[in-house]
Amino acid sequence: MINGDNPWKPCFVIKDYLGVAMTAIQDTPVASLIKDNFIIFNVAVEVQKCIEYLPSGVAVFFELKHFKPKKHKKSLKCYGFLERDEIKPGAAVLELYQKPIDYRRRKLKLLTVKALYLHLHLTLHTM
Repeated sequence: MINGDNPWKPCFVIKDYLGVAMTAIQDTPVASLIKDNFIIFNVAVEVQKCIEYLPSGVAVFFELKHFKPKKHKKSLKCYGFLERDEIKPGAAVLELYQKPIDYRRRKLKLLTVKALYLHLHLTLHTM
C-alpha cells in the first residue's frame, strides 16, 4: 500500500524520568510505503531542542498511532524510546513496547516475542 488510506501516524516527544514533557508532541509525516511486515517512513524529522543541553534522565519517545475508523480516533499501537546517553550519530535500533505508554520506563512490556524493531538513522547537528 502506498499512502492512500494509510492509518499509521507517528510522532515523538522528549520526556524526563518523571514523565514530564520537555517538548511538545511533534507529529511526523505518514508512512510512504507499507509492505509485508514493514512500515517505511523515509523522512527526516528535527527535534526542536538542542540535545546537548537536555538533562540526564530524559528520553526521546517515538509513538506509532493508528486511526480507528469505527471510533473516529487515533490510538497508540506501540512505542520505543532512546535514552539521552543513547543519542549518537548513525544507526539506532529500538525495541517496541506495547501500550499503555510508560514515560517513567519502569514497567515495559515488549510488543511481541518476535524480533520487531524501530530502525532509525540519527544525524546530530552541533551548535
